[in-house]
Amino acid sequence: MEALFIKVLNLSITAGWLILAVIVVRLIFRRAPKWFPCVLWAMVGIRLLCPISFSSNISLIPSSEPVPQQIVSMEKPQVQSGVPYIDRMINPVIERTVSPVRSSERSDQTNTMQSIISVACRVWAVGAIALFGYAVISILRLRRKVAVSVPVKENIRSCDEVESPFIFGFFRPVIYVPSSIGEETLSHVIAHEKSHIHRRDHWWKPLGFLILTVYWFHPLCWIAYILLCRDIEMACDERVIRNMEKHRIAEYSQALLNCSVRRMTIAACPLAFGEVGVKQRVKNVLNYRKPAFWIVVSLLLICIAVSVLFLTNPKKKKDLNTPETETPSSVEVTETPSLEPSMSEEVTPTEKESTAVDRSGVDAMAVPGSSVVCVGEEDDGATSEMASFLSESLNHDMLTLSHARYLPIYRFDTREELDSFMERYKDDLTLEQSLLGYPSFLEATSAESGHDEKFFSKNSIMAVYVSCENETDLAYLSAWGEDEGGRFLMTVSVAYDAYRPGEDVKPTGFFILKDFSDDELAKYTKYTAYMIVDDHYYAYALRRDSLPEGRAFPKAPTYSEKDLLFENGELVGFSGISYWGPEQDLIFNSTRELMGRFPTGAIRRKDDDNYYMVYETEKGYHLYLFFDYRLNGCVTPVGYGLVVGKVHKLSDFASLEKGDSIDKVIAVDDVASLYKEFLLDYVHFNTDRAKEEKRIADFSCSLHYLSDGLLKIEYTMEEEGKLIIYNMELFPDYSLYGHGRRVNYGILDEDLPK
Repeated sequence: MEALFIKVLNLSITAGWLILAVIVVRLIFRRAPKWFPCVLWAMVGIRLLCPISFSSNISLIPSSEPVPQQIVSMEKPQVQSGVPYIDRMINPVIERTVSPVRSSERSDQTNTMQSIISVACRVWAVGAIALFGYAVISILRLRRKVAVSVPVKENIRSCDEVESPFIFGFFRPVIYVPSSIGEETLSHVIAHEKSHIHRRDHWWKPLGFLILTVYWFHPLCWIAYILLCRDIEMACDERVIRNMEKHRIAEYSQALLNCSVRRMTIAACPLAFGEVGVKQRVKNVLNYRKPAFWIVVSLLLICIAVSVLFLTNPKKKKDLNTPETETPSSVEVTETPSLEPSMSEEVTPTEKESTAVDRSGVDAMAVPGSSVVCVGEEDDGATSEMASFLSESLNHDMLTLSHARYLPIYRFDTREELDSFMERYKDDLTLEQSLLGYPSFLEATSAESGHDEKFFSKNSIMAVYVSCENETDLAYLSAWGEDEGGRFLMTVSVAYDAYRPGEDVKPTGFFILKDFSDDELAKYTKYTAYMIVDDHYYAYALRRDSLPEGRAFPKAPTYSEKDLLFENGELVGFSGISYWGPEQDLIFNSTRELMGRFPTGAIRRKDDDNYYMVYETEKGYHLYLFFDYRLNGCVTPVGYGLVVGKVHKLSDFASLEKGDSIDKVIAVDDVASLYKEFLLDYVHFNTDRAKEEKRIADFSCSLHYLSDGLLKIEYTMEEEGKLIIYNMELFPDYSLYGHGRRVNYGILDEDLPK
């Protein structure tokens, strides 16, 4: 609910700029035909209703997401309105109001921002429900009011209880008029109301009010709705009188005055003839002139311009030299390079050379012109030297005061500065020796590499130091640009190599280097660097090392059912963390963990988007983990982990019924014994949980791969230790839906157990 509220809040803010623009344009072109502002208000409705929008370089919307979706979890919550003056006013107030909670204290303290958002969300929901309830009650009261009415002709009815003519009804609109209305006035009223029906105004006004119930907290939305109601009436007036003679126009104006009422209400309905801005409408009617063709064309062009400028979102700023990648600032996300499957079956994805680290995957994603040097294994005892090293960085204040992953950054403007730096830290860092296949710091920055006095006369070297957990971790420069504070920013991505039990871990330091011209750095006085953990590398490796249909898998290790399924059930999707089932995608990036804990060369590419890993257990079962690049970039499996022992037919399960014990399922397919062992070992019967699983229809289940499709059997536990069948369902196309995602569990015949 909080996420929805933040989304609505952002839509209201971005639409607010469009509402202001429409008000200004409406004022400038106040003599324009009144269909023109109606078209502009339609754009406001589109902006408020559509959660997605195109991006444009000429958009005048300052920010598409002024309130970040993750603001609740931010260490330092800030709005990003796109208008520096507004940010400077609001963010200090937020900073004073919201006390950031350190991660070690979050279990014991309340996140103030989360509390604020939660309360605001509830107030918003109550307000929306109240306003919607007001509309429903108003409609019911009006329906009762006109219940006693008499037909005049067609869809026109006369009623003693109404003061002014109006339309009532959504699908079958009826025109209601006062019983006392005169014949001459009636003809004008009917023409006006039929014009409303022809224009579908009895749809648009209720839709506008429905939108208002969602955005009731935004003052500009109330103004927009009031002006919309006025413009609808005046547009309808113009449609009626555009072909009238002058004396008939005067009669129409008199009819407006005759039917006018003093009451002014804001409601979803009705469309009342004389309730909205009668004085202004009379003036508009008397001064109406049919617009020339060139005026109509000009107004249409203005509508197009407004839509391009305010219906589109601004493109995020980025440097043209920067590949797109995820950063904490304005630099965007990059696409993974195109992949070809490895042609070698000799080496599995987890094997490494002993002397040099394979960087083929990450180097393809690094900023062109950047380089990486290794400066050796870090010494835990060199605390004082490291403190001095960090204090020299250009962003040392951010390293000590922030919980974020900021990295020390250095700038070398002259050869002397660079040589002096190497002299000071030659005993603490390995600067002159090449390690792990990387060039040395000396080699990468030497005069022979082009960094001579001539180079430094117009250029500088920017260097970022990153400490990795292991020497086989892969660091690279993924982006550079400017952060939201106006600082020069270099973003370093680190693809952590998964830890394997028994393996020596060697914390190692690296420098990320990039040359910049003095012109590129001229406007900056502050610098910083940021690290992001790049799990996309492992998704890249999975796709790179996948094999197409017809290619045999290399021999892979086998794993025990306990290690693979029970101890790591969450990781492989064998079962969820709760009693009532695992039908959910894993919520963390687990491809890296899978490659580290359970290496396998058996990765099948079904097509460019769909892949699966195959694991064989000690008892001969096969575990299949499915990946979909379109859904999440292959950074984690999707859906369930599927265990197959033998391919059965649906007829094998024909004797099973609701209420049967899981033992009867095991008699047909012994894969069910794994589910039974897990459920009886790791979960226990609980009356409340049993009721809850039935209430929400979400049960523990076993999956069975058949020649006829995929069979899903759901279980419930009515007493401790006894699992019984609750429901069985066949999916002939091998596809299951969960949380709005379709996962296809189809397996190539060549990869099924023999």
